Amino acid sequence: AHVFEAAGELLRGSTGTGIMISANGMAALGAVDRRLPAAMRARGVRITAQHITKYAADGEVELRRTSDATTFRDAFGHDQYNIAWSAAHAALAAVVPRENVHCGRAVAGATAADGGVDVAFADGSAVRCGLLVGADGIGSRVRELVAPGADAPRYSGQLLWNAIVDSEALPLHGPGEVSFATTGLDGRAILAFDAGGGKTSWYLTLPLDAAPRSAEAIAAGSFGGFGGDLDDLRASFAGFPDALACRAATPPGDVSARRLGDRPPLRSWTALGGRVVLLGDAAHPMVPSQGQGTMVTWEDAADLAALVATRPVPAATKAFARRRRGRCAMVQRYSAAAYMGRPSPARNP
Repeated sequence: AHVFEAAGELLRGSTGTGIMISANGMAALGAVDRRLPAAMRARGVRITAQHITKYAADGEVELRRTSDATTFRDAFGHDQYNIAWSAAHAALAAVVPRENVHCGRAVAGATAADGGVDVAFADGSAVRCGLLVGADGIGSRVRELVAPGADAPRYSGQLLWNAIVDSEALPLHGPGEVSFATTGLDGRAILAFDAGGGKTSWYLTLPLDAAPRSAEAIAAGSFGGFGGDLDDLRASFAGFPDALACRAATPPGDVSARRLGDRPPLRSWTALGGRVVLLGDAAHPMVPSQGQGTMVTWEDAADLAALVATRPVPAATKAFARRRRGRCAMVQRYSAAAYMGRPSPARNP
């Protein structure tokens, strides 16, 4: 297998993102390569406690609850580990031969060839392969081959700011702990967790109507990537010191901002007679409220690898799509419905 990566280099440092590796993700990694779970554990941190705070809209605490995360291994088969995405990326890259990774190769198109696929890249180069796996994100070019003109990203109306900082600069949790808070204001949430290596990953969400400066940037086409309009955070979280502490602990250029969204489930994940197949965000991007986007992508990888190892490619990819579609659509739907900062139900907050 060869990796054709659009970016100019494979390991690009931090994007300000931390991920939570839950049991299904760790099991999938082990199925792909038995070295990967240990590599993730070595670079990340075992989670031992999760703290939930429910604030009222005026900043008063309505409820605090702590759950013991040390029971996860007994309940689910694996402990939860949190890790900076850049560290997880490095662990994945370490098990792939460097000569099989080709950077600066964005897909431009693909056509059927004799027993395979001819893939054209934006730099003018091309390659013939037996199977093209599109794992190129929510804006997937390969998805256009599978479902040309079928859909576009659906934005949820919620914005997210996030960064990774030194834990000493942002003491919102203890070692191996997660802190999550709702604010009594729809769509506004505060998440901070130990990401390992002395780092904290934080996330703040706002509905678009609470971020007028960012709405202007989105309309102008300049929103996203690094920066965002941090004045929206200061104004909307004025009564919540934890959120303000996240902003204050982070240099403005280290804050990533983006719209949250997904895409409608696809009826088919394959093209060119099963020689092209999608996985991950290319097939089923989701709102990151449940921390499952990366986990179900790793499940995809494990299932696809197992099927390709035992069946001819067209049969394997079609079986893969049948196996994965229902589960991934379910996780997509739930992730959108249970968005971060959703008001708690009155009966069981």
